[in-house]
Amino acid sequence: MENQRKSHNKNLLLVLLIVFHGLAIVTVCSSQELFQVNSFVFCGRVENHLPIPQGGFSGSIEVRQGESLYFWTEIKVLAEGMTMLKSRGELPILHAWGYKGTIITPISIGITKEDWHNNRDLIQWQFSQLGYFTWRTQSQNTCLATGTWYVSVVDANGNPVSTPNSPVAVRPSIQIIQNSGGTDEQNR
Repeated sequence: MENQRKSHNKNLLLVLLIVFHGLAIVTVCSSQELFQVNSFVFCGRVENHLPIPQGGFSGSIEVRQGESLYFWTEIKVLAEGMTMLKSRGELPILHAWGYKGTIITPISIGITKEDWHNNRDLIQWQFSQLGYFTWRTQSQNTCLATGTWYVSVVDANGNPVSTPNSPVAVRPSIQIIQNSGGTDEQNR
């Protein structure tokens, strides 16, 4: 009976070590950087994958009730992100729109299975030439209350993402001021 208990305890310890070792491997893999944010801007619209106006908005902006605000982003997908894209056929990326310290609208802006299927050859060619590839994407929000809004760029693991030149996570903010009338030119 005593030998069975010792044997059982050794087996349990071995299983725990294997499980712990597996978790350590998962943690190391998931902490690898999948992508970085090359550039980002709040803007009034997006045409041909570029923000309009070109320089975007900063500081504060007047918007009318129901008017859209876009957050445009150029993503630089690195080797780990390319590996995930090839194995899963997609690369999840989120724009998490926040207001008063709370995430209000998480929006999926990543590379979908359809995007991968339609653009695989071009993506793989750019990656083979540069060791990375870029992906331009955007999210749109029309439910904007007056106040400060921010957008966090988040990876597939729920981690905030930084730019190549800074370890600080991308989380720009903009002040929304409600305007009930006027033309687009007057408001922008």
